[in-house]
Amino acid sequence: MKKIIIHIDDIGVSKSANKASFDLLNSWFATSGSIMIPCKWFEDAIENYKKNIALDLWVHLTLTSERDNESMKWRPTLPISEVPSLVDKNGYFHSTLDEVFENANYEDIKKELCSQLEISLKAWLKPSHYDSHMGVLLHKKLFNIYLEIATLFKIQPFISQPKEWDSLGNRFYDCDIYIDKLKQIGFSVLDHYDANSLYNWNDFNEYSKNRLKQIQDGTTYFLIHVLGEQIDYEDLCSDYISRQKEYDFFKSNEVKDILNQKDIQLISVKQL
Repeated sequence: MKKIIIHIDDIGVSKSANKASFDLLNSWFATSGSIMIPCKWFEDAIENYKKNIALDLWVHLTLTSERDNESMKWRPTLPISEVPSLVDKNGYFHSTLDEVFENANYEDIKKELCSQLEISLKAWLKPSHYDSHMGVLLHKKLFNIYLEIATLFKIQPFISQPKEWDSLGNRFYDCDIYIDKLKQIGFSVLDHYDANSLYNWNDFNEYSKNRLKQIQDGTTYFLIHVLGEQIDYEDLCSDYISRQKEYDFFKSNEVKDILNQKDIQLISVKQL
């Protein structure tokens, strides 16, 4: 049987992203989403969540800040003096995965991730899962921390079976031993992972249709990123048009038509 979780990344990154995300979640065009705790629109995301606490929301654990303009860069939730290895010379999270691997130390990472989860719980968000922004924690260099946080908070981490191509994307690369450990202590592992979001193809809708039509038997975590039509300066990242196009496509009935035609069941993580 084919099942799909349509999951929205990067909630909290901007007001427009929040509006588009909750439009899809409240209308069941998307079935889960993850919130970035360090972003300035986090509280706005929580206010939206409080209007419908049945929504399946996760914590998007964040250690990188990849945006170019400073109005959109993020800092740790803890004072910089407590986690100095996590920031660049301007006090923002490092921009790339490699910079995190080269500079961040284990204790600083663990303290900051714990802080993000504790903030989410204090905000009355009861996450069904957590995942990793830009996949930084899904690489073998940091995956053990990902596992430790799961056992410490008793919250399900997002994890999928490794695929050959993941070695290029740093997702679950060489993490088989840790995945086996997660299974042994009772955590779930999804069958498939489609993170091929945000490609600005000439025919974006056709590309998105093909992503859906290629869903395989089992449960697939299907990643999308969205922005609404009304955007601010802070939304002008390199892929903002792709995010708008993705929102337009995934709020259309065409998505549900494809799911029906291909006999794909749309589910939330809570239904697993």
